[in-house]
Amino acid sequence: MVNHQYSGNAHRIIKGICIVNCIYVNPKTQQYWLIDYRIYDKNTDSKSKLDHLKDMLKHSIEHKQLQFKYVLMNTWYATKDIMLYNDNRTDWIVTNDTTQDSSDDTRLVCAIRWKIEQFHREIKQLTGIENNQCRKARIWRNHICCSMLVWVQLAKQAKRLKQTLYQVKYGLLSNYLREQLKSPSVVFA
Repeated sequence: MVNHQYSGNAHRIIKGICIVNCIYVNPKTQQYWLIDYRIYDKNTDSKSKLDHLKDMLKHSIEHKQLQFKYVLMNTWYATKDIMLYNDNRTDWIVTNDTTQDSSDDTRLVCAIRWKIEQFHREIKQLTGIENNQCRKARIWRNHICCSMLVWVQLAKQAKRLKQTLYQVKYGLLSNYLREQLKSPSVVFA
């Protein structure tokens, strides 16, 4: 499961587990949800990251029946095959090309893209997805799945409470700490 891959955070090649994820962003409400994810492990399933991307797009369209206007991805996913995948057409592509004439479209897409970055930061900082000391692939897959489920539950609570995911998680911890300081469940004496 561990592969060598480029880390935008470290700006170099690192060892790590690659997770390809599909995030749905509602541009009107600025809410976002984890729709699907795949663990890239070519030795196990012989699939490339592009294969996983196609599978997730197909599943989102055909089975989950999600309707969306934009599909955003890292540039290296932008192969001709992927660009023509849905309905065999490409309406428009936003790039870092400074000759673009519509700043509104660029702002909208950047706002959506930022939600994807926000998801990556939250999943790492709030769920412990990177903190597993086990060696077995099955345990790693289970840990990743549990981390994704933790994020989903935090997101549900955050929406319900009208708070950020950080406020929800650290609020739970501070409530617990307050209770333990008032009335410890384990007494050392």
